[in-house]
Amino acid sequence: MVFASITRQCDRSLLLALGTAHGVADASAAFLLASLARGRSLLEISLWILLYNALAFGAQAIAGLLVDRALKPHLAAIGGLLLLAFALPLSGSTPIAAVFLAGCGSALFHPGGGAIANALAAGKITELSVFAAPGVVGLAIGGIIGLTQQNAIAPFFAALLLLAGTIALLVSQARFYPHIQSFKGERLLENREVWIAVLLGAIALRSAIWNLFQQIYLARADLLLALAIAAALGKLLGGFLGDRVGAWRWTQFALLCALPLLWLGERHFTALLLGIVLLQSTTPIAWAAMLQVLPDYPATATGLTLGVAIAFGGILFILEPLRTVIP
Repeated sequence: MVFASITRQCDRSLLLALGTAHGVADASAAFLLASLARGRSLLEISLWILLYNALAFGAQAIAGLLVDRALKPHLAAIGGLLLLAFALPLSGSTPIAAVFLAGCGSALFHPGGGAIANALAAGKITELSVFAAPGVVGLAIGGIIGLTQQNAIAPFFAALLLLAGTIALLVSQARFYPHIQSFKGERLLENREVWIAVLLGAIALRSAIWNLFQQIYLARADLLLALAIAAALGKLLGGFLGDRVGAWRWTQFALLCALPLLWLGERHFTALLLGIVLLQSTTPIAWAAMLQVLPDYPATATGLTLGVAIAFGGILFILEPLRTVIP
């Protein structure tokens, strides 16, 4: 009984460590890109962002497939954090190498960490949201620090190494098995394939909306941080209500209410925040549904949901500045 209690605590600690690492990893990448942007040409910045997004988000499904075949998601998660850590010191001397390492690190960490979260979730969407939620807050905080501070490499480097070591320690003690299929069984959504397409479209939409309003509110760090917190709370809310109200009911309600609120959000910031909360709340449900579609490929399912769908939403805003500098 005591042993089971200790093991459950290790599971919870590992999940919290993965969620924290998600926030710090995304913060580190955003800090790297934002710090590189100071004093650079628009074309150079755009190409670096394009490279990072192609690797960090677009390549996640490929990385996930490799992780699933190797059945080593913990090595991918830990290795991804280490690559992100060692990308930071390179930013001053060889920026292109730093961006490349950071992109590869993100591409490995997300599907690796997501596959572990799936194994620990025991069929609960709430557990998935604990891993998914911190990322967007990390992106905002890291970007703000990168634009305002120049000497934050050491803290990010130390945090990434500490989290990599913590995850390595906890993995060895938790009830973690890479082949566990947490979301097999009864379908979360009726007409699942159709709704997954809708939800992936919603994720791409919220990625586009995030990019848009990030540009609008970039000069206001407080508003940008408020948007990020709203997004994180939305993911946590979606996991909680998806488990208690039902994924099917909550998805319909959230999408129907989010669209008019986002339309009003152009003039009313409070409506925008509520719309972001509702739209982001569908992310962990989409992830869980994708895990049901690909039960033997949890890392690939994670990469498709948290990586490729986000990449599609960001393409327009990545390519837009290129059009202004390339004839």
